[in-house]
Amino acid sequence: MVKNKSQCFTVEMQTLFTEAMSPLQGLIDTSQAKIVAKALVKSRAFTVNLQLPPEQWFRWKCGIVAPCGCDCRSLNRFPDMRRTIDNALTKAVRSTFPDADYSIAVANAGIPWAKTLAKRLHLPLAYVRSTPKAMGSGHLVECSPRGGQRAIMIEDAVVSGKSTRNAIQAIHGETDVKVFGVQSIVNWNFPSMSALLDGYVLRSFPVPEIHIPSTSQAPTASTSEEQTTVGLANPAAPIS
Repeated sequence: MVKNKSQCFTVEMQTLFTEAMSPLQGLIDTSQAKIVAKALVKSRAFTVNLQLPPEQWFRWKCGIVAPCGCDCRSLNRFPDMRRTIDNALTKAVRSTFPDADYSIAVANAGIPWAKTLAKRLHLPLAYVRSTPKAMGSGHLVECSPRGGQRAIMIEDAVVSGKSTRNAIQAIHGETDVKVFGVQSIVNWNFPSMSALLDGYVLRSFPVPEIHIPSTSQAPTASTSEEQTTVGLANPAAPIS
């Protein structure tokens, strides 16, 4: 029997999000995960609507089509929540990347977070453009990082890992700075991302957990703050 479009989308999403839930050990900063998850939900940066038919699902930048999404730019509208995220990033980088010499953002969404982090930790700041500069050198890397130092890449959300990998390749190709880790606010932990960024230390806060009902079930998930926060702050073993 040929499945209809709705069934195919549902099976595909079930597989994708199930794979993303394992393994989580070492990726999540559990000390900050719940407070970050609450900020994402309260600001509506994280949204999910399982009542939507597949043809109305969110189309992500990386090409994924799903009944959910996470736009961390929304956090910038709320000063208190922005400070919450800034505090979490500062604590996480101090703990996991104490030897970082540079804070480098993946433009554009990573810039405000990398800038505050650099200020608080007294680090130099740089960022990587998504497209080459129209005038001048045509390079992707801005602010001229140099000195063979160790850099931490700052992303708002890591999905496929392609933009992060491209930024790292630009840094290594245009400068002598070496990227050794990636800190993000959200990481969906998709297998393709893990493969692309293999060899780098990856850290994040919540891993969004979405349970897509089977084709024989009606969607019953709630978007209440309590239930969605639990899904975002999926427990993981403490980082060693």
